[in-house]
Amino acid sequence: MPPYPYKGPGICADFARLGYREKGASVASSFAQKHKLADLFRALDSKCLPKNYEVAKDAPCRLKLSEDDLQKVFAAFDALMVYQPLTDRVERSVKTLQNLVLDTWRNGAWKWVVFFYNGGLDLNDTLANPERPFPFPISICIITVFATLKGATISTALCKEIINCPTALGIIGYMWVDDPKLEQFPDPHTVHEELTVAIQNVSLDEKRPREDEANSHRVIFEAAEQRVGAKVVMKKATAYLERLIAGPVLDASEIHKDAYLLESLAKTPSLCDALHKVGTLAVVGKAVGALAEADKNHKVVPNEVKAHKAAEMLIGLVLIDYMLSADDSVVSLVKAVDDDLIKHLWTARWQFARHEGCISAITHLVDQAVGPSLIFRSVLHAAEQSINRSGLLKPLRALSEEQDSVWYDFYDHYWTLLQYRDDNDEVEATMKCANKKCETRTMNPLPKLKRCGRCEYTR
Repeated sequence: MPPYPYKGPGICADFARLGYREKGASVASSFAQKHKLADLFRALDSKCLPKNYEVAKDAPCRLKLSEDDLQKVFAAFDALMVYQPLTDRVERSVKTLQNLVLDTWRNGAWKWVVFFYNGGLDLNDTLANPERPFPFPISICIITVFATLKGATISTALCKEIINCPTALGIIGYMWVDDPKLEQFPDPHTVHEELTVAIQNVSLDEKRPREDEANSHRVIFEAAEQRVGAKVVMKKATAYLERLIAGPVLDASEIHKDAYLLESLAKTPSLCDALHKVGTLAVVGKAVGALAEADKNHKVVPNEVKAHKAAEMLIGLVLIDYMLSADDSVVSLVKAVDDDLIKHLWTARWQFARHEGCISAITHLVDQAVGPSLIFRSVLHAAEQSINRSGLLKPLRALSEEQDSVWYDFYDHYWTLLQYRDDNDEVEATMKCANKKCETRTMNPLPKLKRCGRCEYTR
């Protein structure tokens, strides 16, 4: 059987030659007419899928295909290569081309995307053989599927179609957390970072009541959790925030959007628990401090979202709502405090002093969460180590109540608890084990005990 006469690579080359890949370019109707895109895209109709194939995100095609079915698979991938670069240019194209792209999606293009993500990624193993090979490597399949989904979320019209397609949302969740490393991309995290933007676009285009706002997000995140587990999902999301604040210049707009993403993740109970286990709160605290330092040194990308607003969202949406939201949240709070959360909040307090919303968020967090949590010995110890190490002790001591009553009260509370702890330790140092039969009662000097290591008796 002769090889399939692929048209896609040639059309894509013409697409690039005409400058349509440039940002903001609109595609002329003559391009669609010249290459007969309406005829080409008929191959993406759902009726052309192999018979009895179940369209689901976990359903690779294991059917034995006829020659006719295989030709349809080749034709569909040929069409998808051309369809992909048009997805993010829907609003900038002429009406006839807009309608063609939207109708193609509705008629089954999304089902073919699912097909190629599943069985399509190993077509040479599942569908072809040496006599009839699928000519494109796995990386081309991944890039085509990834770029189609990403492009569709950039388009407002297509994004609304994706929102109503849980299977496509699930594929986004899978690829977002799988984060395939492709040689074609110099940055090894390209897929994850681009699909993070895609997920944010889905949220912006989803017109729902406030209480159901994260509905599409839940579909995406549940699929991601199903693939790798809650802890890995949160590790990926946390690592993304770490990369955002690692550069010499910070983009406050991207950090601002990421605050909403983290909030949406934490709305799922299992992911909220994972948030506390993987150190997300500590990284959010670092991000607040990084924004303050970058703003101080004029190292923030100039755009409509300022550094103080991004910091306010990180504190308000993540730290305030979730710092004490889990049974073992003290553990994550200790990690955050040990990573200089108090110093980061202090830095932001003075750098963003003119911005009432940010100051209000910092004040609330210190007054209602961090300060009261100092009653836990582990939190108090972490605070003591951090304050001494970071050089914060001197400015806290010098602060007057008139300058900031909340931080003044915080330091007064902190210092009182330190004194109480030290006095209590001195008393405990002279106490015997409460178990009268314990051999430690006769030791000299008496051991400093909270829990007797000899008889396992706890005071």
